[in-house]
Amino acid sequence: GSVCAGLDAVHAAWAAQGEERYDDALRYAEAAVAASPGHPEAINVLGVGRMDLGDYAGAVAAFAEAAAILPEEPVVQSNLALASLLAGDEAGAEAAFAEAF
Repeated sequence: GSVCAGLDAVHAAWAAQGEERYDDALRYAEAAVAASPGHPEAINVLGVGRMDLGDYAGAVAAFAEAAAILPEEPVVQSNLALASLLAGDEAGAEAAFAEAF
């Protein structure tokens, strides 16, 4: 079903990201979120895709959504902290780092 399609798209997004095909990675990440709305791994890879392309505000929004679903996940909190820092939000970055560790 849609969860399978979403996870396939997540894996495709990570593969494209690993090959530095960032436009493709973002497209796969958007497909993952469309197929599995609310799935934190799909939302996290969407944030990574946005961050890789310099959309730091969009990355913060995605990571914040994933962090709301998985508040105890250090990877998501670390991603949120990094994106916040890149977006110029030092206070947000510090808060996310505190949650991560």
